Amino acid sequence: MTFREILALWPTMDRLAHDITQGGFVTLPGTVRAWKYYNSIPVRYWDRVVASARKYDIPVTLATLNEAAMAKRKESARWH
Repeated sequence: MTFREILALWPTMDRLAHDITQGGFVTLPGTVRAWKYYNSIPVRYWDRVVASARKYDIPVTLATLNEAAMAKRKESARWH
């Protein structure tokens, strides 16, 4: 599963952005949409992404995000 596929599991990017901004982080919906576009989620937000996933019963864990990161690294290495 890619980060793009993971992000597509949320009802809207606005909901994910709202969940991530709780606690003082400044993340706009456009930023979350950029993550989807670039197929990437910064590691510093993973815990908040997992918490949001639990809220919507989306099957995303830290292991899921780690697998997506490893797959992205392999894909990137293939092109370099």
